[in-house]
Amino acid sequence: MNIFYALLPENILVLALLLFPMIEVLKLKSKALPLTAFLLATVGALAVLAIHYQQALEVTLFYGHYQVSPNLQAIKFLLTFSLLPILLLREQIFIGHYKYYFLLLALLYGSMVMISSGSFITLFVGLALLSIPLFPLILNGPIQKESSESAIKYIIIDSTLTALFLLGIAFIYFASGKMDLTIISSDNVLYRFGCLLLLLSLFIKLAIVPFHPWSPDVYEGCDNRILYILSVTVKATIVFVLWKIFANTANFLNYPWQAIIITLSIASILVGNLSLIKQTSIKRFFAYSSIAHMGYITLILVVTNVSIETIAIIIFAYFAIYSISMLLCLLPLGNLLASADQLSLLEQFHQRSSTRSSFLSFGLLSLAGIPPFPGFWIKIVIMGYLIKCDYTLVAVIAFLASYIGIYPYFKVMGGQFFGAIKH
Repeated sequence: MNIFYALLPENILVLALLLFPMIEVLKLKSKALPLTAFLLATVGALAVLAIHYQQALEVTLFYGHYQVSPNLQAIKFLLTFSLLPILLLREQIFIGHYKYYFLLLALLYGSMVMISSGSFITLFVGLALLSIPLFPLILNGPIQKESSESAIKYIIIDSTLTALFLLGIAFIYFASGKMDLTIISSDNVLYRFGCLLLLLSLFIKLAIVPFHPWSPDVYEGCDNRILYILSVTVKATIVFVLWKIFANTANFLNYPWQAIIITLSIASILVGNLSLIKQTSIKRFFAYSSIAHMGYITLILVVTNVSIETIAIIIFAYFAIYSISMLLCLLPLGNLLASADQLSLLEQFHQRSSTRSSFLSFGLLSLAGIPPFPGFWIKIVIMGYLIKCDYTLVAVIAFLASYIGIYPYFKVMGGQFFGAIKH
């Protein structure tokens, strides 16, 4: 198998990344050129990923450090496609500037490396490539003071989780002498401690309770596009990495790992939904909503009586629905958040723009999990699999906790139509 062909989606992104600095060197002033290059790179990568999936391409490269398979190519297709909707979000920051698209492609490249990683070495490289572009993206938010504060907080949090991640890898390597993702099945205490640090570092990235306080503060300084990327692309990558680790491991989900994941997931659902009630900031509202949704999606990771492909499909569907719901919420806001970030801005929003208000309402109803919207059905699917795996009590608690969050969503919707949004 030709290595270049197996890595063609990644190679397309690398070529585009090399092209963008040339735009600056040649001093090309066309605003359409960076956008065109970005679209050609992402669409080209999508086309190749679809061909790879159709051909059922499966190969292991670089002595097991990098893996290509139909499932992994499908995941990378979703992550690549998830970046395209940000072009619809009408923020003026970075428009026509090649550096913005350069950072987005670098982030996407890191996401692909993480998904295809076959060892902790490539997983760490992918994590770094995923995280570093986010710092300047967050820094260039609509309000400079808040954006600077958010970027500094994100750097501190990311540095902390990176240190934990590396420490976990060190313990695992010290106990086993190997760096493969497929060997996490040892009963060695030091090995398990390394796995715990690894798991907690990824949970920090997902903003799972109790590692969530950074998330609302960082969201508050972001523009709409970066808020979307943090909520969808970045978190989808981390969840799929967790899925891959669990899928390659026979004994990783034994006690106490299942108990830890279930406890933190339920806590995330409860804290996320309860915190929504008192929010006055739109961006903090979406941050706590994201915390609750990560609680739902991580619950599917403890299901062990179905195939790994089924779990991947559920995660795939969940993030597809979540990304559409977030887009429906953020798209109507346009530049509304550029100067202020208060839920009171949405009061009487329906009278100002009935079409935009309707899209926002559909997105909120899907995020809330109200039938018959898609967000309800995907949660029902997760609860059903939990019950089949004898986690009936967990499913009941998660289902009841989800309805705590209905009130704040309806509060925002009510404000759009009838006036004041009470806190």
